[in-house]
Amino acid sequence: MKKRRGEVLKRLCRSSHYCGSRNSDRENQMKTEEHLEAIAVFIQRVTAAVSELKDHLQQDYERTYPDLGEIIRIVLDEEEAKAWELSLFPHLFLPDMVEAHIANLNLQPVETKHEDVFEQLHRKANGFHYKPTEW
Repeated sequence: MKKRRGEVLKRLCRSSHYCGSRNSDRENQMKTEEHLEAIAVFIQRVTAAVSELKDHLQQDYERTYPDLGEIIRIVLDEEEAKAWELSLFPHLFLPDMVEAHIANLNLQPVETKHEDVFEQLHRKANGFHYKPTEW
């Protein structure tokens, strides 16, 4: 997972609007360092949101399929990796990707509260404050 996050960070850095500016090298270096720090904070927030979402999905699916804990963990890990490849906002795709994978295993998707969880995690990943609710 760290390798993918590193690739995401490099991709963000390459797309930085600071890369081709006409500022002095020192100004560019300072702006790039500030930009990299902001990117690192963003990646940490999104990573924390994805981790929290995975925990909630794991609990929901294990409640319905208690004997399939290991398979559920594998599905979550596989779909998280795919979601990181798709977007810098993997938490937007992860619940639906997991649901589709579970359906491919001929299992019924479970009722999750991921609508509420999703909104809270999205706001958290983007630095907005929210009131925690009972999950």
